[in-house]
Amino acid sequence: MDTLTTAFENTFVASVWQSALTKEKGLGAADFDAWQQNADILAEYGVIDKAPKAVDFVVDPSSIK
Repeated sequence: MDTLTTAFENTFVASVWQSALTKEKGLGAADFDAWQQNADILAEYGVIDKAPKAVDFVVDPSSIK
């Protein structure tokens, strides 16, 4: 398994897609801190140039009317 796949499965999936929050509130529940941490990790390892702010790219489904 390559490094990116390992990182994705061990950090992103566990903290954003299948977290305690999604178990409690359902798929799509937004944990802005987890999203931000993952964006920061991508920037740290040079996958992206600069980490965007999670509030600029994550939509909390509960805020949609």
